[in-house]
Amino acid sequence: MDVLKIPGYAEAVAREQLVRDAVFLGLTESVAGFELVPMTLRQLTALRLAHHPLLRGATPSPQDLVNFLWLLSPGYSISSDSGRRRIEKRCRKGFFPPRYLALWNTAKARRRHAEKAALRMEKAAKVIAALRCYVDETFQDSPPASASKGFVEDYFSDAAFFCAFTGRNYGWSMEETMSCPIKILFQCLNEAKRNANSRVPLCNPSDRVKSAWMRDINTRRTRGH
Repeated sequence: MDVLKIPGYAEAVAREQLVRDAVFLGLTESVAGFELVPMTLRQLTALRLAHHPLLRGATPSPQDLVNFLWLLSPGYSISSDSGRRRIEKRCRKGFFPPRYLALWNTAKARRRHAEKAALRMEKAAKVIAALRCYVDETFQDSPPASASKGFVEDYFSDAAFFCAFTGRNYGWSMEETMSCPIKILFQCLNEAKRNANSRVPLCNPSDRVKSAWMRDINTRRTRGH
């Protein structure tokens, strides 16, 4: 059977290829209406040091969202207070929980506040969903996680690994590597593995679509359908 006929598989393959190609154009991405740059190794390191919830699958607070959106903003600068304030102002108006400032504490005022809070929460949920998709696409080509064997000692950071990898293979400086989008680094790593005939298997996000389809077929066969 032609695997491209599996429902949703061709679309998934096209999507992951688009993500891979687009990052080499140096373009920004529109995520829930916010303009973001592709996440670099430096930005990833900063988010990890901050234990950001979006990297751990946890639910971020409104301030966590502000921090993420500002760090990934094209106008980010560690010394730009005005730029950060603009992002935070937009977030507060968009999805921060509203303050209850009614002059008269009436049933109508409480109802309007509850409706506004529900609308803000809905907007926040959409922003979180879009940012999770952004993070998923950033890591779509990351190496598959190995089976857990308990605590394993680390002797260097991921940043050190990539700096050494790109230095050896491409002659990049540390600054060039730290400023490189993660999507590009993962693709370069996978290409090097394929070129070296590594036994470590490579995988695609679209493989999940194919696997789900095969599980469904096997289940139907087992049930006699």
